[in-house]
Amino acid sequence: EPGEECDCGTECKNPCCNATTCKLSAGAQCAAGECCHNCQVMTGSVCRPKTGDCDLPEYCTGFSASCPPVNFCPLHLPGPTLEHRSPAGQLHRSVSSHHVTYWIRNQL
Repeated sequence: EPGEECDCGTECKNPCCNATTCKLSAGAQCAAGECCHNCQVMTGSVCRPKTGDCDLPEYCTGFSASCPPVNFCPLHLPGPTLEHRSPAGQLHRSVSSHHVTYWIRNQL
């Protein structure tokens, strides 16, 4: 809800969140998320391991309690068209007059 920093319900057992105010506890940077540990935002920890040959692991940035979006291996190819497939398998294309990075997700 607007104004809330966290919401752990009325029977809150999360030490990072004040259930009365729905604000973070004193000294807490976060209350939940893949990159939140002991109420602090982590930096450099793997929050999502690689799942294939052309998937890259994601690391906590130190700026957010959430894991960043999925990254894929780049293959540098010359040409005017950039193509990549979304995690759902949809093909996306964009045009560039420079060398482009070709992102693919290994579907093996």
